[in-house]
Amino acid sequence: MTSTPPLEPLRRAVADLEAALATPVAAPGWRAQVGEQLAHLEVAFAEQTQLSRAPGGWVATVLEGAPRLGVAVRRLTDEQAALGGQLADLRRDAADDAGSPVQLREQVTRFLGRLVRHRHRASDLLYEAMALDLGAGD
Repeated sequence: MTSTPPLEPLRRAVADLEAALATPVAAPGWRAQVGEQLAHLEVAFAEQTQLSRAPGGWVATVLEGAPRLGVAVRRLTDEQAALGGQLADLRRDAADDAGSPVQLREQVTRFLGRLVRHRHRASDLLYEAMALDLGAGD
């Protein structure tokens, strides 16, 4: 039995949300579909956040192996918390039929960009911590 890589549920949730956003906003059920995919992303993001902060997660790994990166780790964990709050707000906005679906699509698209950039910064930080650690014995 193979295990699911830790980031796979998050990647899948992002892809599913992007597919929902690509549907015409005038299509029946568009807002409900986007709201459902936002809820799935919210769960996947919360799970990923929990894994990253758990013992043995990337936060502990970086802080143990490269404590000099503590400020960058704190910045990313603060950003994680902010992204989680933004995601909850977007899910609530999707459930509220009062707003413009076009505006909601734009807000969600901007959020996805912030999420992708956050993941890139986390990858860069992990690489920096591991690459410097591996090269330290040379």
